[in-house]
Amino acid sequence: MELTERQRAILRTVVESYVQTATPIPSEKIAGQPGLKFSSATVRNELVELEDLGLLTHPHTSAGRVPSDLGYRYYIEHLMIETRLSPVEAQTIWHQFHQVEAEIDEWVPLAAAVMAQMSHTASLVTKLRSREQRVKRIEMVSVEDDLVLVVLIMQSGSLQQRMLRLDQPAEREELIKIANKLSGILAGKTGSQVIREAAMLSGLEQELATTAARMIEQSQRSWGGDIFYEGIGFVSGEPEFGRVDRVMELMEALQRGSRLEPLFSAVLDSGELRVVIGSENQDEEMRRWSVVLRRYGLSDQAAGVLGVVGPTRMKYWRTVSMVRFMGDLMDRLIEQSLQQRR
Repeated sequence: MELTERQRAILRTVVESYVQTATPIPSEKIAGQPGLKFSSATVRNELVELEDLGLLTHPHTSAGRVPSDLGYRYYIEHLMIETRLSPVEAQTIWHQFHQVEAEIDEWVPLAAAVMAQMSHTASLVTKLRSREQRVKRIEMVSVEDDLVLVVLIMQSGSLQQRMLRLDQPAEREELIKIANKLSGILAGKTGSQVIREAAMLSGLEQELATTAARMIEQSQRSWGGDIFYEGIGFVSGEPEFGRVDRVMELMEALQRGSRLEPLFSAVLDSGELRVVIGSENQDEEMRRWSVVLRRYGLSDQAAGVLGVVGPTRMKYWRTVSMVRFMGDLMDRLIEQSLQQRR
């Protein structure tokens, strides 16, 4: 989509003014902006054209315009100038991280808190996780004669549990014996390797190994419990989200992680900073929100995701720069930590 220089200037003004004020922007206000030497009549004509292109819209009760999701997208890709952190801000953040223990478990919640304060919206940071989960050991607990609790412990420290109904009852001693055998066979293996091992087993051993493979697959999809988040209070103060139910939707998305899993996977696979605006979200419940995410960590070993979630009326020029900075910082901290241990 090609816009004239005048249209680009007007669209930039509408986006940045609306983000700052949360009120529709009338033509008179645009015409009065420094550097824009257009009459109100000219601005009105261009606003109509931009609306016809789908870049702007307007509430029925107001003559002013607001950006559409497509308008925000055009702004980010063609008009936005990122506002980099000042040297003082960068130094302050570095100092905060050097005040805590040099461990990733300390850095993750701190990163979430720092991003929330800097962006004044909700932030999230996932724990580092292996690109492919690997088995550490398997344990089984007899619940009833033919009902077993399978506990799968990963090398990353995460744990999966599943109740399994057996074809026939099994004694406790037999379960312990099988668990020990499978732990020896499957230790250090990925989900696909566990499936291949299961094909060479039979009976209950094969059933349990196949179950373990499914649990590994599930653990790689699920992020519940692995997400640290901060800044819900900032979101609740935004005019778009005065209703409690809308803020609760965001809290559920952050706590459970299931609504964000497709985005996490895409960011981990691409390694690129990603901005998803409102209706671009595949999950309908997330279409009131914009998400800015970046991968951090060691892409070939273990990686996580960090970023912010907020209303589509977001200061993208500041938020994108801040998320990029935090990702770079976490990468450097992890690399320094590894070098010190070598």
